[in-house]
Amino acid sequence: MLASITAWNELFFALILTGSASYTAPVANTQIWQSFEEVQWRQVAAGGVLISLPIVVLGVVVQRYLVRGLTLGAVK
Repeated sequence: MLASITAWNELFFALILTGSASYTAPVANTQIWQSFEEVQWRQVAAGGVLISLPIVVLGVVVQRYLVRGLTLGAVK
């Protein structure tokens, strides 16, 4: 729930506060595939997967070190 709220806020603020010369990846993804007649949902979904794929891969690679770092300071 909190992750979805944070993602929505990031998209909303980036959409409102960035100028037309610079966009974040989610804003560019929504604006590229949107026209006056329709929104091409398949392309938007594919773009969302491609945008989130590097973060997921990085999380899987760093997971062992992240868990070790979080539990290293734990008190028994």
